[in-house]
Amino acid sequence: MFGLLGLLGVFVAGLMADAAMNGQAGDDSGDGAGDGADDAAAPDNPPDGRQPGGTGWDDPDDDDGDWDDPFAGEGMPASDDIPDPVDEDLILQGSDRADILNGAGGDDWIAGQAGNDALSGGQGRDRLYGGDGDDSLDAAEGDDLLVGGAGRDSLTAGAGNDVLRGGSGGDVLAGQGGNDTADGGDGDDTLLGGAGDDLLDGGRGDDWVAGAEGRDTLRGGDGRDTLDGGDGNDRLDGGEGADFLNAGAGDDWLRLSGGDHATGGEGTDTFVVSGEGSVIADFDPAQDQLFILHPEGVAPLVEVRDSGADALVLVDGTVAARVMGGAGLAPGDIRTMVG
Repeated sequence: MFGLLGLLGVFVAGLMADAAMNGQAGDDSGDGAGDGADDAAAPDNPPDGRQPGGTGWDDPDDDDGDWDDPFAGEGMPASDDIPDPVDEDLILQGSDRADILNGAGGDDWIAGQAGNDALSGGQGRDRLYGGDGDDSLDAAEGDDLLVGGAGRDSLTAGAGNDVLRGGSGGDVLAGQGGNDTADGGDGDDTLLGGAGDDLLDGGRGDDWVAGAEGRDTLRGGDGRDTLDGGDGNDRLDGGEGADFLNAGAGDDWLRLSGGDHATGGEGTDTFVVSGEGSVIADFDPAQDQLFILHPEGVAPLVEVRDSGADALVLVDGTVAARVMGGAGLAPGDIRTMVG
């Protein structure tokens, strides 16, 4: 991206000047690699995304509470705040066309607005807002905030504990290193956590959510989602819709809400079932746990019936789950919990 800027011959900064980029009509490029004070007007409505809420489940062994957003409540940098001459804090604002905007080594604020924009934050604690259009946001190192807005956006956070919000459209969100929080929003999204203990919420749409290494929390939200926990002790909740939950290696916690297909993988896993018609592919009563979720004050009748090589778990006469290869499973192997 920097090579392209060199060819275009565009350099927005100065040794003793203000470093700011306010795009108008046309395709703009901005690079904040200089010294000096930075100032620019903020858009009337900086783009924002839906913040992940509480986990929405009760875990018999753990309670993670709500998902905290480290950027919640933060406003724009003050226009009269003179940045340090070494760690420049830049404010770059694009146009309604296709913009190329690059930060530097400070804590940068970059907004592309409408158009298919390419935004790069560089090092520092950056805030990148794509706005409307199919945007590419790359924050590199630091604890960053990336907001795609409307359109099919690509958000890559790099190292650091980052927050990624896709907005509407089919987005790709990649947290990579660090403990990241990502929310796909509307659309059929792809969320990739990478290394670290990540919090990933697909939102509405048919999403693919993958945690990789670390102790990850994955939520599918609405739609027909696929959740892959990867290595580590993970928490998977498919949400609404018929979902596929693949926990991978580790001692995992899987929430099935009806019509889901779940595989715990290696390790001691906990399956929590509500609704009807879910399938558990690899339950081992010698090491795994199976809970039936029920409302407070209502004691469910739990029965188990063999069906060939499988076991059917019935709650008040309705099949809540089929346990593949579970013939011989007994009601005593199943516990109940309020939720």
